[in-house]
Amino acid sequence: MKIANFKAHVVGPITNANIEREEWTSFGDATNPFVFVESESYGDVFKLSSDKSSIVIKKPCIFEFAGCVHIINRSAGAKDVALGTRIYKNSKSEARCSQFYYSVTMKADDGEMTLKYTGTDATHKPNEYINLQYYMDDAAADLRFSTAAIFDNQVAATIYLKVVGLPQFTAKNEKIEWIIK
Repeated sequence: MKIANFKAHVVGPITNANIEREEWTSFGDATNPFVFVESESYGDVFKLSSDKSSIVIKKPCIFEFAGCVHIINRSAGAKDVALGTRIYKNSKSEARCSQFYYSVTMKADDGEMTLKYTGTDATHKPNEYINLQYYMDDAAADLRFSTAAIFDNQVAATIYLKVVGLPQFTAKNEKIEWIIK
């Protein structure tokens, strides 16, 4: 089985004015697109969409996903924040293992929180795509997606994908089993 992995960042920062509230919103847009990390990616299974808002999965596979979302509280006071993340497939369904929801009190004046996620999912047709999405409930907090300014390479969000299984087909192109790494 060929090994394939893929990594991309949303560099950001995504500021308070651009953070949608109380609705699922995809990372990766014209202002803050995903940036492909070529030095940490290998193979031909995954690629960025042409508008850099989605990851295209070019071949049927079982894949593992992982990543993190960084958020900073710019408010003068501590804030109660609830934030969810998920992997959303083909604009119609969420990957069940990707459902993460955190409710915390963030420290004031640049208090930072890192939300990590991990799981597995499968695609069954060529060229399915996924989005990394967030949901935030507090419209009053002054927040931004980013890491602290002390870092050389600030990041708002990261997604990492790795193939862990490929389908095996018969001569008549009928799927008979998954080959798991």
